[in-house]
Amino acid sequence: KKEAEALRAALKKGDKITTIGGIVGVVVDVKEDKFVIETGADQVRIELAKWAISTNETAAAAAQADDEIVLLSEVTEDATLPAGVKFNGNGKKLINFKSSQPFFGYCSGATVSNFVFDTSCELKLSGDVSTNQFLATLATRLQSGTTVDGCVSSAKLSLDGMKAESNIKIYVGGLAAISDAETTIRNSKFFGSIAHLANSSTSTATTSQGTAFVGGIAGHVTGTVESCTFGGSMSHESAIRVVYTGGIAGYAESGSVLSSNKTDAEALIDYKSMMNPTGCVNDASRTNYGGGIVCI
Repeated sequence: KKEAEALRAALKKGDKITTIGGIVGVVVDVKEDKFVIETGADQVRIELAKWAISTNETAAAAAQADDEIVLLSEVTEDATLPAGVKFNGNGKKLINFKSSQPFFGYCSGATVSNFVFDTSCELKLSGDVSTNQFLATLATRLQSGTTVDGCVSSAKLSLDGMKAESNIKIYVGGLAAISDAETTIRNSKFFGSIAHLANSSTSTATTSQGTAFVGGIAGHVTGTVESCTFGGSMSHESAIRVVYTGGIAGYAESGSVLSSNKTDAEALIDYKSMMNPTGCVNDASRTNYGGGIVCI
């Protein structure tokens, strides 16, 4: 009842509406209890009672636009949040974020809350690497004193044929690549996908070394992750020699993962392809560790 009253009270000239009888028209006049629309090619005018409104398409489109943050160009440099900064996304969806690095860089003593990455967001790393690599939607690294609360990602993350030297580490997280000690990620969810593909036109190496830490929420955790959910998917045809994969955290040896879950009905971690990576030299020293919530 309150929604219907609000719909009628907000009606204004220029709104495109549909009546409960299925008539579509544009409002040309609004009175106390009635309104007038123009409809059809002949712009016939009809006066109706306000209770006859079914939907207001103009208001609905405006409300949806207000819930979205639209990026019109590719992001090539990540931002850093310094201590004391509080960033509240207010539940708005980030649209069309396409990059090779997270939205934020290093977050030290900052608070990020209610930030949502839409399914249109894509992040990708590719080629042969000789330095440590980081891939996540929200942040490269959460440092001491940082809190992430109520953030959601449905983004697509991919590592296309990455091959690394022996001492290289690759950190991949649905939200954060690394979460340090004295950090907290809570009430956050990942519904996107993480794919590690073995073959790539940009990669020239025939063998690979390196270690990868892959988690639905964070790749490497020494802080606290609580009340988080992994409902996305992961698939690996990994060219990396050692891979740690977990639905919530890839590696959490000294961190804590509390009251978090993998939604079995929706979440999928494909470990089969991890055992025989396509197009890569395989041997007994190649190791893959996996867990539905935490790997280690």
